[in-house]
Parts: sequence; C-alpha cells; structure tokens
Amino acid sequence: MRLFHQVFLIVAASAMLAGAAMAGALTFSLRHGFEHYLFARDSGQLDGYVLEAELQLATLPPGQMNRPGVRAALMAAMRARGLQPLPPLNGPQPPFRGRDGQVRLPPPPETFEARIALYDNDGVRFLGPPPPPDGWAQARVQRRDLHAGGRIVARVELLPRAPSANASDTAFLRDQLAAVIWLGAALLVMAALAAWMIARRTSGRLASIQSATQAIAGGDFATRIPQERSAIEIAETVRNVNHMAEALERLEGQRRRWLAEISHELRTPLAVLRGEIDVLQDGLRPLNASALGSLGEEVARLSRITDDLHFLAISDLDRLRGQFDTHDAVALCRTTVERFRQSSMAKGLEIDFVSAEASCRVWWEADKIDRMLAGLISNSIRYTQVPGRIAITLQQDRDSVLITVEDSAPGVAAVHLPLLFDPLYRVEAARDRESGGSGLGLAIVAAIASAHGGSARAEASALGGLMVTVLLPKDLR
Repeated sequence: MRLFHQVFLIVAASAMLAGAAMAGALTFSLRHGFEHYLFARDSGQLDGYVLEAELQLATLPPGQMNRPGVRAALMAAMRARGLQPLPPLNGPQPPFRGRDGQVRLPPPPETFEARIALYDNDGVRFLGPPPPPDGWAQARVQRRDLHAGGRIVARVELLPRAPSANASDTAFLRDQLAAVIWLGAALLVMAALAAWMIARRTSGRLASIQSATQAIAGGDFATRIPQERSAIEIAETVRNVNHMAEALERLEGQRRRWLAEISHELRTPLAVLRGEIDVLQDGLRPLNASALGSLGEEVARLSRITDDLHFLAISDLDRLRGQFDTHDAVALCRTTVERFRQSSMAKGLEIDFVSAEASCRVWWEADKIDRMLAGLISNSIRYTQVPGRIAITLQQDRDSVLITVEDSAPGVAAVHLPLLFDPLYRVEAARDRESGGSGLGLAIVAAIASAHGGSARAEASALGGLMVTVLLPKDLR
C-alpha cells in the first residue's frame, strides 16, 4: 500500500471515529440531560404543590383535621396551583389505535396532574394513578410527606414519564438528535477532505525526497530538494538530504582532485627514474655512484610520497592512534627543535624554542608528536626566505597544551589559510613543487592533532610569514 493511501486511511479513520464518538456522546448527553431536566422540572413543581398543600392544611381548624378535611385541603391546593384534580385510576387502561391503524399501548402521561397521586394518613389513594410496578419506573417515583400540626397527615407521589415507544421523549429531542446526526455527517465529510489534503501534501514531499535520494544514489550529487513550508521533521530531512548531497559533491570533487594530484606527484619522479634508466640503458651515462645516487633520491622521494599517502589513508580510517604513554611535552618539543637547529642555521635561519614551564606532563604518542612538529619545522625551513626566523612556543593550562610554530616572510594570503590542511593543496606562489614539497605535510599535522583529540589552525604570523597553532589535550583518556 502506498504512503498516500496509508496516511489517508489512518487520518480519515481517526477523524471518523472521533466524529462518531462525538455524535454518540452528544446523543447520550442529550437523552440523559433531557431526562434530568424533566425530572428536575417535575421535582420543582412537586415542591411547589407540597408548599401550597401545607399552607392549606395549616388553615384547617383543629376540628376539621380529619380524613375528609385533609382531602378537601389537598384538592384545594391543587386548584390553587392551577391543576385539574383527576379521579383515581384503577387497573390497566385499554389499548388504542394510532394513526397508522396499529394497536398501541396508551401513551405515557405527560401532564403533571395526570401523574400525581394523593394518599391519606392511612395509605389510601384517593386521587391519581396507581403506583407503577417494581422496576425502573418505581425507582424514579418522587414522594413527599405532608405535615400539619407537627405530624404527617398525607403523602403525595409523582410518577415519572415512561420512555416512549420510539425512544424520543419529545419533538424537541428528536430535532436535536437529527441535528447531531447531520453535524456528524458533515464532520465526517470534512475529515475525509482534510485526510486527503494531508496525505497528498505529505506523500508529495516524500516523493520529492525519494526522487532526490535516488538521483544522489545514482551519482548525481548536484541534486537538491527545494525548501518548502512543511512539518519540522520533513523540513529537517530535506535539509539533511541537501547537506548530504553537498558533502558528497565536495568529497567527489576532492576524490577527483586527489587522483589527479597523486597521479601527477607519482608521475614526476617516475618520469625522472625512467629517463635516467633509459640513459643508462642506452650507454649515454655510465653506471657509477653518481647515477645510483640520483636514482636513490627519486626512489626516496617516491617512498616519502607513498608513506605520507598511506599515513593519511590510515588516519581517515580512524586507525592512526598507536602506543600512548606519559611524556614531558617540553622535552619532546625541545628535542625535535634541537634536531633541526644545525640545518636551519646552515640555511641562514634563526630558530628558537620558548616554554614558560620547565616541564609539562602529557599522555601522548611521542613518535606522532615528533613527526607533527618535525613537519611544521621542515615546512618553515623549506619556504622561509633567508635571512629569516622560526619561533616555536609551548604554553599550557590545566587541561591542554598550545604549540605554535611561526616563521618570517613570505606570508600566505588569507584566502588560502583555511585550505592549507587539505591534502595536496599548495599555494603555488611560494610553495611549489620545485621546493620539494608534496602538499601533504600540513594534512598530516591536522591528522595527528585530530588523533590526539586536538586541532590545528593556520593564520598570519606577526613575523611576516605563516603561524600554525596546534591545540592538544594533555590526557585523552
């Protein structure tokens, strides 16, 4: 079953059940409410008669406080209330024929005087119908005692209205029930229409999402779902699908750029190797130590590139973390800096390391941190103009360590700074292939920082060049 039909049936059925329940509740409320209204009205009339009767009894002289006098006072009270006294009725009443010619039971008494019965102090009924048999009607008989001279002298009973044959007490109740039925029918039609509209809109939005996801699954990462007013969950799903498509499109572009860049990086040393080997094979160059050294340099360059690519691939698989242990961060940084001091001075660059603390206990992987810092220093040595300066600083607080490596000119334009940590990205004006870089060094720095739960960022240096800041937690556990 399609989603449209499911939503339509669920919403329509729910609305119809709610409408039917409301109609049933209104019908029940009308019937019982009307019965309670009639009962309360009868009770009020009966209380009015009792008050009038006790006033009539209070006017009787002591000599007339007997059965005939009490009966006469009670009859006078009925006439004072505008009621027509009826003689006592005994035995069942004969059936009658209705308008359709069918024999029916006599209709239940509706008027007040037709349902009131008077009893004297001896329990003898002298006015009104006999009491109903045991059952529903007997339980709803209203009884009042009549007092005079501080004692009970008579009793009055009011019989209830019996249910009619067609379960409708009055024409008013029939009209109200008919109105409820029509209202329920109108609500059901409106519910079906609303269910159709909701199902159509919901299924339409989901159909557009389905079409877009099918296109994305087929490789069309440029597909986007237009944003429209809809439920929060559907709107968030649309945004998530669009974000997913943007991420896949970006990753696809990076993948293609990676393939192009990697093939170019590998092709250059391979072309040199092939050229030198061809020269050696043709006998144009003797096979001596110089030739073997040149071949070794190109092989070493290939090895570095493949090692760096493997390192980044491992980091993408979240398998970069190795053997962590407790170390002194200040000692680690100082050892790495000292290893590059001779090479930097030989090139005409000044290198300094500054730490405000004598020691800093951390839980790191020493080899990876050394590789990260060595990559940053090598990057600065390779691209800093002579004479120049490289400054490395270490700062710490209670939970983290901040390592900064900055150098002097040349600098990097602000537009390139957010992209420096992307693999194989270069700023061609100052960091070209002729200087020996593969464009993977800063990507490796970011990967090592991430494996230690930290981050790396690049910004302009106050010395005129580039400043790379690495923030690392002291303990990742």
